[in-house]
Amino acid sequence: MTETILTKDQLFDINEFIYQNGHESLWRVGDKLEKVLGEIAICPEKDKKISKFLSKHGTKTVHALNDSIFTLVKDLLKKEEMVELQPA
Repeated sequence: MTETILTKDQLFDINEFIYQNGHESLWRVGDKLEKVLGEIAICPEKDKKISKFLSKHGTKTVHALNDSIFTLVKDLLKKEEMVELQPA
């Protein structure tokens, strides 16, 4: 798998989301997080991974999930490498 690097604007958007919604539970602002992450994610299963994250951490505050959000972002920026089969 290869990993893509965040642009400065994408990093700003994620940090801004965390700053503005830090004291909210993830359930209350989950749609906003989905929108921010959906715009940067390249992982083919991004919707499934984001939904699983929201279900697992929904009752926690956004501020408490700072590291977990960036771990999720890192996972969403991975894409599968295409492996070309060589003829026998």
